[in-house]
Amino acid sequence: MADTPLPSSFDGDTGFYEESRLQKFRRRLFEEPLIPLGCFLTCWALLGATKSIRAGDHHTANRMFRRRIYAQGFTIVAMVAGSIYWDGDRKKRKEFE
Repeated sequence: MADTPLPSSFDGDTGFYEESRLQKFRRRLFEEPLIPLGCFLTCWALLGATKSIRAGDHHTANRMFRRRIYAQGFTIVAMVAGSIYWDGDRKKRKEFE
């Protein structure tokens, strides 16, 4: 029993095994471009807050922390919206197959 591989949901999907990491990254980037944007904005806000704290500017640091929260909220909304959109698209693809 230990020698048999576990079943996978990707067994019938040959495209999953033929796709390289770079190809998968590019495909996912084009499918959901707002998620990397949200991650970038979150990192930008954190870096800005770090610089402000080191400079002793607490007003700007608090403003950057608020921007971080907004950016993370944007990222979560983009993930949920993308998930809903692509779920509908996957269902339409299955109807045609």
